[in-house]
Amino acid sequence: FNLIRFASEVVSWKPHITSTSDDSCQNAVEWVSDFDANGSTSTLSALQLAFDDPEVQGIYLLTDGKPDNSTTMVLREVAKLNSGRNVRVHCISFNCDDSVANKFLQLLASQTGGRYHRCQGDPDGHVFTHRLLTEGFREDEPLSMPVFEGDDLRRLASEIALCRKFLLQSRSYRAMFPENTKQGKSDKLNGQSLPQPRNSRSQVEVATR
Repeated sequence: FNLIRFASEVVSWKPHITSTSDDSCQNAVEWVSDFDANGSTSTLSALQLAFDDPEVQGIYLLTDGKPDNSTTMVLREVAKLNSGRNVRVHCISFNCDDSVANKFLQLLASQTGGRYHRCQGDPDGHVFTHRLLTEGFREDEPLSMPVFEGDDLRRLASEIALCRKFLLQSRSYRAMFPENTKQGKSDKLNGQSLPQPRNSRSQVEVATR
């Protein structure tokens, strides 16, 4: 792995991708901790530096704003850099309320086959998650979920809604067959006489001769 920080200038942690170890991870954390994010947002320069490494297979772009360059130009340049390489760029919007910036990150992730995630302090999302984990949901209440923009959370919300739909359907189907009907059928089956084997008399006579 490798790290690139970008603001007014673009700096790489290592010249090339390095292997993971306890020492390298600790060193990476210390390097990031010294980063003071201010000034401009040189997104294109950071992506160009990342693509310069021939060993790169995936890029995680974490940013809190739109790039200094035209978003259209950044998308076009990334398409050129990624031609024939199939490097996926996963984009994370961090506490960014700029709709243009978030739309750009969505397009960049989609263009390269990556995923988009929006990380922000959304109180509605936190309340919904806490309630779902602690209380679940009630059948008599509509499932009201906040709008998640990130790919992973949006898919998770869709799965939750689908599971709830199937659960309610299965319970309604069970309600169509009351327990007393099942009990009546069971009693009727228990009262039936068992069928007798054929030619039982002949078999007994043969056996006693």
